[in-house]
Amino acid sequence: SPEVSNTRGNWLESQVAETCGCSNSWTLQVVGVLVFVVLVWALLYSLVHHEVTPRGDLFKILVLVLLAFLAGRLVALIRLPPLLGMLITGIILRTSGFYQISGVYTHIVITLREIALSVILIKAGLGLDPVALYKLSLVVIRLAICPCIAEAVGAAVVSHFILGYPWLWGLLLGFLLSAVSPAVVVPVLLSLQERGYGESKGIATLVIAASSMDDVLAISIYGI
Repeated sequence: SPEVSNTRGNWLESQVAETCGCSNSWTLQVVGVLVFVVLVWALLYSLVHHEVTPRGDLFKILVLVLLAFLAGRLVALIRLPPLLGMLITGIILRTSGFYQISGVYTHIVITLREIALSVILIKAGLGLDPVALYKLSLVVIRLAICPCIAEAVGAAVVSHFILGYPWLWGLLLGFLLSAVSPAVVVPVLLSLQERGYGESKGIATLVIAASSMDDVLAISIYGI
């Protein structure tokens, strides 16, 4: 049962705290993550050897994941979204020249991005309220189409008259910029929905559905 599992988890946490002398649960989590990373690195080293050395591409991916996780936890301490810390970490590692991968790992990273986007969209679909979605269906369509078209046209006009882009390239840039990022919107709204904010008015369902339709519209027109 959940109570038994919770009791066992508290007992295990207390035993680990007494062993390592850590009284803070956050410290225990950090220690647990570090131990897990070391074990994963040792396992990978026994399998692929030089790929997880400091010059290997797999080592760079592991460092990126670890630093992004730690940065996200640190940013969460000041009441900001963890995604901000992860984003800053990725920008720093990429611009500094540390994160440079090639070969099969490039395809692996691309596949992981697609999987992550699919998981986020599935979570968005599971978080929708069918009753609220039916009541707000027209509002969802307007919220998805009107801002997307307006942003794309505005970006096309600015890029044509200021940057000298052709109209076609301006529209491509506009629809590229107008797409909403589900990785930013969906987790925040699902978190607010779990805490009960805007649940009675279906705000989370409205924004999640509109952002998904906005992405479909922008990507479809960009592909055409």
